[in-house]
Order: sequence, then C-alpha cells, then structure tokens
Amino acid sequence: MRQWSLRITEYAERLLKGLEEIDFSDSMKEVQRNWIGKSVGAKITFKVKSEQSKRGSVNRFSQQGPTRFSV
Repeated sequence: MRQWSLRITEYAERLLKGLEEIDFSDSMKEVQRNWIGKSVGAKITFKVKSEQSKRGSVNRFSQQGPTRFSV
C-alpha cells in the first residue's frame, strides 16, 4: 500500500476538482478531501555527518518554512 499512498499525491488536484462534479453529501466530500490530503510545502534534504550512519542525507517534507530552521 505504500506506493498507493505516495502516488495519490500526484493526482490530488484532479481528485479534489472531481469532488465538485459528483453527487455526494457535503460531509462525504469533506471526508474525501481530508483523505486526499493535498499538501503544499517544501522537500528539504539534510546532509548527515556521522560515522554511525550509512546514509549521506535525509529527506523531509515540511508545510511550514520556519520549521526547517528549528531542526
């Protein structure tokens, strides 16, 4: 299911627009909007300097710019 969760974000805008065209109750449309979960933000790559870690970097997504400065 991981690939499904990641792939849904590529179609978020299309899915959200499609909700306006279907005959569902407003409460059901809201449930669907929350499930689609379109996010706007930035992908941040942190370089890792550690002899204990085999990773050269760590990727994170943030919806709030200021959070990257507190990491």
